[in-house]
Amino acid sequence: MDVPLTGVRLLVPPSRIALNPLQTMLRRKGAEVVSFPALVAGRPDPAALDEAVAVVETYQWLVFAGEASVAHFFERLDAHGGAPADLTGRFGAIGHGALKALRAHGVEVSYRPKEHFAEGVVRGMGRVAEQRVLLVRELHASDQLPTRLQEAGARVTAVSGHEVQVDVSRASAREAWARRLDGVAFANPATVRLLWDALAQLGGDPERCLAAVTVAVVGPATAQAAEARGLIPDHVAGGRLK
Repeated sequence: MDVPLTGVRLLVPPSRIALNPLQTMLRRKGAEVVSFPALVAGRPDPAALDEAVAVVETYQWLVFAGEASVAHFFERLDAHGGAPADLTGRFGAIGHGALKALRAHGVEVSYRPKEHFAEGVVRGMGRVAEQRVLLVRELHASDQLPTRLQEAGARVTAVSGHEVQVDVSRASAREAWARRLDGVAFANPATVRLLWDALAQLGGDPERCLAAVTVAVVGPATAQAAEARGLIPDHVAGGRLK
């Protein structure tokens, strides 16, 4: 969105516990940004993560998405008697939060993708055929990245390192819809799911709540998530899935 957005009121569901960069970008362009729902961090069952940690030396790549996933991984590593110095695989960080958290643990990050779309991440990793890749990320994250890695020949283990849950109230919903919305912007597939979850908790109808507003999404996977719920995007940044 390169045009000024002064006077435009946009619903931008948060994509993480910390500030969503898309919200900041849109505010700089003059938009009035409405953030709904609120998010809280949770911890999924660590069983699958523990299994991966127990054989962590067998992975050529350790790829993290989310600061909370990094924190949980190193907690489980410590619980198993391991230390960052024991890790021999190459590290990838998807997003600034994961990068900052890995560096805080003294880990050298080999790869930080410029594009967070699955195709861009895999392309930047180079040749991954026959390599074991551990992907630690949010519970319920899109299957796009592990699928693309497998198509490139990698042997992928995708485990949940953190969970994002909605924390909603009728008051926050009334405030969001107090005045007319001009559009809704989704940063990733999780934002679509979380908004639907929040409205479902309140007994709301997402299609009715978003009727007659412009729908913008970032990336083909987000477009797919919106379309799966009957919401057809008007604008897709990064292209649409073929």
